[in-house]
Amino acid sequence: DITPARLQIASLEEEVKRLSATKDAIIRASSQLLMIIDDGGSIQSVSSGLSQVFGYDQDAIITSRNVNALIQERGGNLVLEDHNQREVQGRHNDGSIIDLEVSFSRISTGNTAITLKNITETKERKRLESPNKKLSPGLEEERSHILE
Repeated sequence: DITPARLQIASLEEEVKRLSATKDAIIRASSQLLMIIDDGGSIQSVSSGLSQVFGYDQDAIITSRNVNALIQERGGNLVLEDHNQREVQGRHNDGSIIDLEVSFSRISTGNTAITLKNITETKERKRLESPNKKLSPGLEEERSHILE
């Protein structure tokens, strides 16, 4: 009888939709800077933290953006390589440049694959690492004693 098989297929399709919605809800709710993209570079899901940093509404990023419209390497389009962490630049909605560090994790999902991008804004870290940043006199004296 075909009816039980169709019911089972319908049940499995509903489960796939439910799991996909759950995944999207988890990513969207995260304050971390997360993005899921497909093999073509189309953005599938973004976190609320990422949309705040870039100044876009989450749905606007997903429906109208390729990853290269938001994030580029200094020499051009972003190259997606598994577990490859590197510094890149993002473009905020107002046109300003955002310094970022991005790492990729490729996730195989049967006959398709997606890439999870974990993104970190590096502005504050770079400010703290800046060699031009002056230490207070007491800290500078301690630093010189340690280096001697």
